[in-house]
Amino acid sequence: MAIALLIINRDLVSATPDLITRVDAEGIILYVNHVIRSVFGFDPE
Repeated sequence: MAIALLIINRDLVSATPDLITRVDAEGIILYVNHVIRSVFGFDPE
């Protein structure tokens, strides 16, 4: 069940046209999806 939810979440994040980020309490960026490339011109890796 948990793995299925992770797969669904991954698919939603990769398919959305919205910029999604994950930042920790100190402001360090932990994750950005592929949309960062079209918004800011940065590679998400």
